[in-house]
Amino acid sequence: MMLFVLLVMLVECSSQFKDDPLSSIEGEQICAHLSFPYLKKKLSLPSSGQKIQMESEWRGEFISVIVMEGCLLTLWKSLDTQFYSSGEYANITTGPENSVSAVHCSCEAGDSEFHSSFNDFKRKHMASESAQGSDSFCINEIRNRNITIRGRCKGKNTFIFADIARVIKVCTNGERLKKHNLFKSKERFRITDCCYTGNPQPVCQYKAINYNQRYIVLGCDNNNKPVHYEESL
Repeated sequence: MMLFVLLVMLVECSSQFKDDPLSSIEGEQICAHLSFPYLKKKLSLPSSGQKIQMESEWRGEFISVIVMEGCLLTLWKSLDTQFYSSGEYANITTGPENSVSAVHCSCEAGDSEFHSSFNDFKRKHMASESAQGSDSFCINEIRNRNITIRGRCKGKNTFIFADIARVIKVCTNGERLKKHNLFKSKERFRITDCCYTGNPQPVCQYKAINYNQRYIVLGCDNNNKPVHYEESL
């Protein structure tokens, strides 16, 4: 029987480590249920808000997934990356040649009011080109947009100061990264990383870290629209 050992990847600005987040979900909001018929196992994945790297890759013929309302599940596989919004998905093909190497699942307050993860991406990451990143900008925008993890302060959120048409071009004209099927922009963007300072009162407090010229890496859906912010380079 294969032993599942999960290592939570280090997140910039702040990180919270949890042992075996797939099996220890007491007090956590359940984000998705994963079924592995070939192992006769079912796992409930909490909304950790963090990318979880698999130490030993999942290998098998297929899995089935149920993603809870208002949640988004990302599966990093050997050959591609797949995104699953709320719903049921049967017989997702994996196997030794395309096994799952990492997972990410998040259910953020307010997600259910949006009908697509593209709209959710815009809510969480898009800002006016004329706006300026600052501590107060981070605090006010994150509060006004209701960007949280399970109702708690989010450790890090990145804002992109650009017209949405420029960002969509990352999906249609960007460099495809073969390892995770992500797309790297060909042009640089002005961005701000809002990093939680650890003080939740009276509202979540953030420190702004500004970058003027950064390439961005995005995950895109089948309609060539951004649905996931991965990192900046």
